[in-house]
Amino acid sequence: MKYLSNLFLFVLLVFCTKNITAKTDKYRCIWNADPSTMMTIGWGQVSGTNPVVYYDTEDYGNNWEAYTYAQNYSHSILSKGMDNHFARLTSLMPGTTYYFVIKDSEGVSERYFFTTAPDNPYERISIIAGGDSRNYRKSRQKANLLVSKLRPHCVMFAGDMTASDNSIQWPQWFDDWQLTISEDGRITPIIAARGNHEYSNETLVKLFDAPNRHVYYAFNIGGNLLRIYTLNSMIAAGGDQAAWLEGDLEANPENIWKFAHYHHPIRPHTKSKRDKEKQRVSWATLFYKHGVDMVVECDAHTVKTTWPISPSLEPGSDAGFIRDDERGTVYIGEGCWGAPIRANNDDKAWTRNSGSFNQFKWIFVDQYSVEARTVKTDNADEVGVVSPYDVFTPPANLDIWNPSNGDVVRIENYDAVASVNPVPPEPVRVSPPISKPIPVREKSPKKEVEVPPSNSQETKEAIVSKPLPVYIPPKEKEVTPPPPPPKPVFINQLESFNTRVEEDVVYFMMDAKNETEQMFFELQRSTNNIYFKEIDIRTSAEPSKEPKSYSFVDDGALFLNSPKVYYRIKYGSTNTETRYSMVRAVQLTPWEDYYELELNPESNLLRIHYALEEVGDVNLNIYNSQGKEEIEQSFEQQKAGDYTRLVDLRGLASGTYLLQLRSGTESVIRRIVIP
Repeated sequence: MKYLSNLFLFVLLVFCTKNITAKTDKYRCIWNADPSTMMTIGWGQVSGTNPVVYYDTEDYGNNWEAYTYAQNYSHSILSKGMDNHFARLTSLMPGTTYYFVIKDSEGVSERYFFTTAPDNPYERISIIAGGDSRNYRKSRQKANLLVSKLRPHCVMFAGDMTASDNSIQWPQWFDDWQLTISEDGRITPIIAARGNHEYSNETLVKLFDAPNRHVYYAFNIGGNLLRIYTLNSMIAAGGDQAAWLEGDLEANPENIWKFAHYHHPIRPHTKSKRDKEKQRVSWATLFYKHGVDMVVECDAHTVKTTWPISPSLEPGSDAGFIRDDERGTVYIGEGCWGAPIRANNDDKAWTRNSGSFNQFKWIFVDQYSVEARTVKTDNADEVGVVSPYDVFTPPANLDIWNPSNGDVVRIENYDAVASVNPVPPEPVRVSPPISKPIPVREKSPKKEVEVPPSNSQETKEAIVSKPLPVYIPPKEKEVTPPPPPPKPVFINQLESFNTRVEEDVVYFMMDAKNETEQMFFELQRSTNNIYFKEIDIRTSAEPSKEPKSYSFVDDGALFLNSPKVYYRIKYGSTNTETRYSMVRAVQLTPWEDYYELELNPESNLLRIHYALEEVGDVNLNIYNSQGKEEIEQSFEQQKAGDYTRLVDLRGLASGTYLLQLRSGTESVIRRIVIP
């Protein structure tokens, strides 16, 4: 099985394609690194071989031979029912339009174009931000159509593209995404973040060429004008991700503006969604400390804007935040690109406005201010098109939300000098200074001696030529030193013991040497660093003085519901005393960071859904907070397709459980809370 989709009920939609005769389709441009000099072009290869991207700053239409530059695809991958190809273009010119076609063995695509980002802070930037397009295609298509009409520099899309992350819905999603392409062939780059309906980080790697397997990253737009942080709310907010975020913020203090986007809101504005306290502690604190100006959140399927807020528990705060007009961060969101709309029934004291309708955010950024508007998307067919020469003036019939506190959320940069049309200053050219030799400072003597000043060269030479006498002791009789004592030879040594954690599976590596007889190695585990329990044991290879390596794997530590787990190795033989290695501690993902499945509270029945892309065995296990397996189900040699299972949890006591769904080497983990 190449991929395991997961875990909730959905309605299958009718499969369709936009153009079944195309040799290439499902085009997308992607920003995941320096957008002023790089662009990733992705597409689906319907048929044909050896596709090549031909591109130029001049428009030659479909005449591929006239284009100056050619780029082979960097890699391809079969995923979600598509043959995804990616060409990574580099060394591009900033703020420049590039036209391109894709030619393969069977034909040439239509001509498309994209524009790289500027590399200076003097140009204004237009951004569309949102997410949650998963269920209703008509609503999704209308929002996509508005992207083509507003022609932003990029789209920040914070997850939940499809409902079930499978090979039926993803081709539909990319067919609908073609509506973001303008009538003249302009493609808007996407900056993609992961949502809970992308059931693995691999989805974004395989479909959007994400720059790393963790799917969190950052880059600048417009020189130091804006830095955008793409975070992954589907993995731990603390740990490595928080350490990376803090390090990157500290390393980039010169940016005028800082944005972040991710899927799960810290404080959702609907009661049907739970707060994310880990994100508040880890991320919101760093946003405040390092001056992140605006954050785009999704998932709740409602509409919100906040006043500037900062983390606080002091009097006057609400839900861990307090209004802070001087240093606070503005949070906007929360989805509504086509997912089911929820009620805005959980406002806070610092909520600016909230609503409930299909929408996305339209954001303008320059060195003097940030402006964010909420655009209602249902009337997309009646909306006009912005001028390519003025993408900041709203087109006819654009429905901009105008709630009680105004239609524009504005953040001012008071450090900048206001200007209607900012112009970069002329560089001041100064002649280089005349080069002078740098005096060499001599090393000072250990003891300073006062010497009378003199201009006489003879005197200087006299002083230098009379060094103090040096005492030379008489030679002593040479004595041969005794030979060093022999180094002790330790037998049955454990040289090293190291741990590594990947996807909450703990791997152990050991090195042993001078095994004069067969040894045993016993892996022990503890949750309190006091009481250790054996979890695996093995014997060594044949006796040898040469170093040997051994390994263990613990794939059950996660199910102990302990944030830190301790390990040690007990080792020895029948003729040597038992010894212990140093204790190693590992951090695991807290259970509360896993997405919670919704349980029928009346029947305690859990309905799950998964999809297979090829024949494979599927195993379902449910563990309690002591790591004990409560439920185990196996389904052998299932054919490719979608499956729905009903799991009876009526025999389980109240508490928190983890569900693991496995097929081959892939695994999906979700949390269950039984009241």
